[in-house]
Amino acid sequence: MDEVDRKILIYIQNEFPIDDRPYLKIAKDLGLDEFEVMNRIINLYNLGYIKKIIPKLSKSYIEKYERALVAIKANEKDIVKVSEFINSFENITHNYLRDHHYNIWFTISGKNFEEILKQIKIITEKLEIDDYIILRSVKSLKLDTEFEVKK
Repeated sequence: MDEVDRKILIYIQNEFPIDDRPYLKIAKDLGLDEFEVMNRIINLYNLGYIKKIIPKLSKSYIEKYERALVAIKANEKDIVKVSEFINSFENITHNYLRDHHYNIWFTISGKNFEEILKQIKIITEKLEIDDYIILRSVKSLKLDTEFEVKK
């Protein structure tokens, strides 16, 4: 990793642009070419320095929505089908397989809890799942983590 890679990592960690062409914005701000930025980010990903790029949402944005963690018991033979169906919903943000009685866990958000319940009903009825739990979020905790990019 060279100094340009470090500058890119620091930039995208602290202020990844929400833009139609975020890599062009990064390139302009750092005095680089857009394709160089894209290629360097791909390389940093392939080398394991970047795991994923996700937005850091403000507390005011987060507080606009209700959230819940849902755990369901899916038949082992249907895991892929169930996961793919759950992932088809835009308001599902995480979906994990667990070694537990409830073997699929996912987070869901909505404008209100009633909207969340309607979505869960659609999911469980379509997948014919009757064994599930809903853990409603009662408090938002916003954690902000930044990593030092060493030379």
